[in-house]
Amino acid sequence: MATQSIASPYPYFFEAISWDYKGKEDKARECYANAMCNPAFPSTVWDFSYWQDLTSGELRAIARRLLPKEEEYRKYFHLSTYSCPHHYLNFDDDYLTAKAADTLVVLPTAVGAALMLYETAVQANPFNARNFAGASLLSVQNGDSVKAAYYLNEGLLIDPENKGLQALLNVWKGGHK
Repeated sequence: MATQSIASPYPYFFEAISWDYKGKEDKARECYANAMCNPAFPSTVWDFSYWQDLTSGELRAIARRLLPKEEEYRKYFHLSTYSCPHHYLNFDDDYLTAKAADTLVVLPTAVGAALMLYETAVQANPFNARNFAGASLLSVQNGDSVKAAYYLNEGLLIDPENKGLQALLNVWKGGHK
């Protein structure tokens, strides 16, 4: 489950372990570095080096034993699926919103791609109202008023005084009298 979170360092960490196991040290090193860039990466990590001594059959047996635990966790934790490309900075909402802005500068009609990045920014940092304002505005531009209203409402719950959200709310009220 941890490997599916877009803001988690674990996709890169587990990928690094996999490359280590296969003897691909350069690829493993790059993945470890990507994982360690993430502020959520723990200061003391677990030592999985013993995995290299296990056969693929033993590793599959461990995976089968852990599967019921993962299924139990999934009852309580529902992960969103993302279409955002895998990148080691996806934990950083500032990176994601800057990438969205760059996308629109390069191709002003790429509203859907920019929206995807803002939606990912909302997931990476759900306490930044600016992310909700951007997602709401881009949802309007993408023709999805239901999604726009959702992001506007959620953003206002976080920061009722946010100027961007207030401007969107004023436009919304003016257009829906």
